[in-house]
Amino acid sequence: MVEIRVENVTHIYGDKIKTVALRDVSIVFPNGKIIGILGPSGCGKTTLLKIIAGLLKPTKGRIYFDNNDVTDWDPIKRNVAMVFQFPVAYDMTVYDNIAFPLKIRRYPKEEIDRRVKEVIEVLGISKEILNTNARGADPSLRQKIAVARAIVREANVLLLDEPLTNLEPLVRVELKSKLKEIVQKIKITTLYVSHDQAEVLTLAEKVAVMNEGRIVQYDDTSILYEYPKNKFVGYFIGNPGMNYISCVLEEDFLDCKGFRYKLMPNEVEALRKAGKEFDLGIRPEHIKVSRDYGEVEGKVVVVEKLGTAMLYHIEISPNVTIIAKTYMSLNVREGDRIYMTLPREKIRIFSKDGERIV
Repeated sequence: MVEIRVENVTHIYGDKIKTVALRDVSIVFPNGKIIGILGPSGCGKTTLLKIIAGLLKPTKGRIYFDNNDVTDWDPIKRNVAMVFQFPVAYDMTVYDNIAFPLKIRRYPKEEIDRRVKEVIEVLGISKEILNTNARGADPSLRQKIAVARAIVREANVLLLDEPLTNLEPLVRVELKSKLKEIVQKIKITTLYVSHDQAEVLTLAEKVAVMNEGRIVQYDDTSILYEYPKNKFVGYFIGNPGMNYISCVLEEDFLDCKGFRYKLMPNEVEALRKAGKEFDLGIRPEHIKVSRDYGEVEGKVVVVEKLGTAMLYHIEISPNVTIIAKTYMSLNVREGDRIYMTLPREKIRIFSKDGERIV
């Protein structure tokens, strides 16, 4: 178990045609915690993991495990275990696959047997299949084998790169639960990378959100949801993401093209320092909808079902549509008029360059 410190890391792929994958990334991952790394495809998540693992050397910057500069250490010296999106199963028995990192380190057979027995019990791998060839296993079992091989060796760091992406939904739920149980039990520093926010927010204690090679916010999951630092995080976290309505500051209110939002004195002061035009943000599930009353009126243009929730796309003025999410049916159809209340405590205000002000 170690604290991981990333200092001013930049990574560029290519010689003639350069692609900047990471841009001056600095972050600390605490000892023994599960930290999520979340972001869209191509944002630099996997590159960051490979640099921490020692599979890539950064173009610029340093990596520290506790107080040791490990930037020039190879993966074996770093003692990092990694599980990828596509599980690797060697052409040997299930037992030998799991025991492989212990055998190459020449652990005694009794110790190997003990550790293998412990991890298969936690992961739900039947001892009856230990002597079968792992290459013939289904994807879910191969991924369990890969996880078992990673944790059996008591590594300093466990890196999980989209480990559940290609599994069936029920298997994903099962393995996600087991992963959390294992990591909390052995208290290994774990970085969990995914583009699936529900997966990351369920497993991780803190989450780093990445976009275009940068860490744009690093916070507890509740803070990410309630207080996004910028519009990207507000929209990326949530299903659907945060609504944004363009507004203009007028004296002590925002003119939001369809309604006025009255500002508190401290909000007026903060906004006046930032400019004239803003975006008001509110999450779909925070909008209260009614057929009879509310502070904002609009026309329902689309009705969607999302699991047990209803999504109402509501036009509040020409070319301005917001989404309300509710778990009760209002018996409304496309074309009906509807009313909304926007709770003040749930409203966030962003500058035109995307940073949250209020």
